[in-house]
Amino acid sequence: MSTNYSALWQVLQNYLIMMPVILLHATGAAVAIMRWNRHPKISRFALIGFGIPLFLNIIMPIINSLIVSSIVGRGANTMYYGMSHNLLLSIVPSISTVFAAVGYLLLILAIFSDRPVNSSQ
Repeated sequence: MSTNYSALWQVLQNYLIMMPVILLHATGAAVAIMRWNRHPKISRFALIGFGIPLFLNIIMPIINSLIVSSIVGRGANTMYYGMSHNLLLSIVPSISTVFAAVGYLLLILAIFSDRPVNSSQ
């Protein structure tokens, strides 16, 4: 049971450390929703672009904690468990990085997407 509390504490510490970034992504997503009527295409790119990293910042500490808890819980002293968990600990962040890159690509598309030209200028 102590391992569960320690894993929960680790997740909460990660959230505390990541709080400025989580708030930034949440604010960006909220602004995209508020601006949806004016620029729906751009807001869609921005909402998904902020949403993906926000989701990753919320879910990845939990996933990492589950992997580490699994290692500790099984007593990963055997070669099999050590190798499989090392593989997980390297693949999961790699997949997360690819998704984060897609999110930032969508933010770039939102920034540089065409907007209607104002004819009064």
